[in-house]
Formats: sequence, C-alpha cells, structure tokens
Amino acid sequence: MSLTFAPPEEWEDEERMGYLFAPFPPDHILSENDDKLCFWRKLILSSSKQLNKVSFTLSEMKARLARKGLTPACLAKVLNHLEATRVVQKFENWSSSPASSWSDWGKQLLLQGVSYAWQQVVGIAEDDQTKYIIVDQIKEVAKSVLCTHYDTVQYETTDNLLNEAEFEALCNTHAASLRYIEISLVQVGKLQISTRHNDKKIYKFARRNSTKKEKEISSTDEGILRLKEVTAKLLQQVSDLTEKSERYASYVLLLRVVICVHIFPIQTPAINYYMLTMHRASIQGQKSIQDVLTMYYNFTTCSVTCMTSLVTRSNVDSELPLIICL
Repeated sequence: MSLTFAPPEEWEDEERMGYLFAPFPPDHILSENDDKLCFWRKLILSSSKQLNKVSFTLSEMKARLARKGLTPACLAKVLNHLEATRVVQKFENWSSSPASSWSDWGKQLLLQGVSYAWQQVVGIAEDDQTKYIIVDQIKEVAKSVLCTHYDTVQYETTDNLLNEAEFEALCNTHAASLRYIEISLVQVGKLQISTRHNDKKIYKFARRNSTKKEKEISSTDEGILRLKEVTAKLLQQVSDLTEKSERYASYVLLLRVVICVHIFPIQTPAINYYMLTMHRASIQGQKSIQDVLTMYYNFTTCSVTCMTSLVTRSNVDSELPLIICL
C-alpha cells in the first residue's frame, strides 16, 4: 500500500527501519530522549498534520505507518507514552473535559497522569479501535476556524449567529474534524450550540474580545437567525429574477432581430461584415450578447429605413444606403 504522506529520509534505510519497527524489550521504560520513541512521535504528529487529521485509532495508525507489509510492533507502547505525556488524549476523556480555556486542558490531563504512568509500567495495550485526539492539533484547528470567523464579522449581534450550513462552510477545509471543532470551541467558552425544532443546529460565537463564556442561545438569538435566513433567501430570489430578466431581454431582442431580418431579408456584404465585427467583439468580451443584439437590431432597422427611403425616391443600387450607414 502506497504512503499517503511524505516519509522521512530513513524510511528507505532497511537496517534503521528494522530497528524502529521492532518491539521494545519487555522491561524497557520509555524516556523523552528515547530514539525510537522520538522517531514515532514525530512521524505520528507530522503525518497527521499532512493529512489534516486531528484524530486516529491504533488500527488506523498501524495501517498508515505500514511498510512492506509490516506494522510497527512498538506502536501500542509509544501511544501509551504519548497519552501519559498528554500529547494525545482518549476522545471520551477529552470530550467530557469542561475546560474554561485551552490552557486548562493540560491541568485536567495532569490529574489523569497517575493511571497513564501505571499503564506504561505494566504495558497495558490499548484497544485498536479506541479514538485518540491530538491535543495541540485540535487546538490549532479550532483557533484557525475562530480567526476565520471573526475576520468575516461586521456586526457582532447578527454575524456571530450561524446556522448549520454556514458553520459547515466555515469548517470546510476541516470537514472531517467538524465534531471535534465544535467540542473544542464549546469547551473554551467561544461557542454555544443549540438544536432547533427541525433538529438543525444553531451556533453562537462569543464576541471577539470577550473573556467570559458565551451565554446560552436565547429565543431572541433564534429570531435574529431566522431573520438572517429570510433576508438571504429573498436576496437570492432577487438575484435569480434579475438573471432571468436579463436572459429574457436578450431573447426578446433576438426575436426582434429575427423578425426584422425575415421581413426584410437583407443579405449584403455590408451587413455580413458588420455582423462579423459584432460577433468578434462579443467573443473578445468587448460587448455583451445583449449589446450585440441591440446594435444589430438598430443597424438593421436603420438600414431598412434608409434603403426604403432611397429606393422610393430614385432607382438607386440597394448597396448604397448600407455603405452609407456603415
């Protein structure tokens, strides 16, 4: 299976990779400077960032880091150490942490350190399907989404209220992490979420410079959001109608031209040259189709009028009025 991320240089070094893929000795206690630990920690974090992932299971990580049909035999113990040192956290522990700021996550994780340390000593292997969150990475993604949102805010009272579709669009580049973004922003008090009667969510961001946890969503907030949605819908309808009216205006002009040409079937070198010039102008973007049709209609009408007048007064070559018009 081909790699989905850029591997380190030593990935092709057979001797080096043989050592790194081997299991730790049974009585081996990991330290922060352990060569094998440092390699896998760095690769787990860098590959997750490259793949824009903030979560993984042991099973997924084994598949991601597989090489020539082999998976790292030391990965479970590396993962236990990453959890003990608060680099990653089990999803159920992380999602239930009522942090009031991103810095509080570290304090809460510290309280869990004893059980993690014991887990490392006795070598308890994790369930392959246990979901882990990369703590720093989800904080970084959540902050990025928050900054992107605040860059679009003009009016705090209305623009901080989003419906489900708007929030999903805001998190578009991190769609796979949507649920984690919601949790992380709620944990630090930057977001409140409520469910409407149609089971659709309402999102309310805290004010940009607020240091307090955002208040729960009120009926007033719901009313403001409904008003925003109605306004957006009306504006879209106006835009659609404007587009249709412009298209119908072009059809009307075209019909007038066709009628004029069929009533007065003029096919002369002068008209052909003029039409070719207008067609080129339209293709090059100098004139719109509507402008071209208007010009052709006016030209045809003028030509027919001039020709009729001149032919009535004298027996003159019908080319003359067209050349004069040009």
